[in-house]
Amino acid sequence: MKAKAQSPESVAMQDTGVAMDPMTAKQDKILAAIEDTLQDLGGRVDSAEVELGLLGDDKKKLLAQV
Repeated sequence: MKAKAQSPESVAMQDTGVAMDPMTAKQDKILAAIEDTLQDLGGRVDSAEVELGLLGDDKKKLLAQV
């Protein structure tokens, strides 16, 4: 695989870890928000699984019918 030529800005961004491009900064914020949302949803799923585990078999059957 060939290495792509990189602009000085992209090299500086990699070296410092600071986003130089405003679009990149916006994308980073969006990705962080998506990651937070996915983690929150994962926690909710885990919580729901625990709650379902506490229910009896009869209630599980009723929930499955709904």
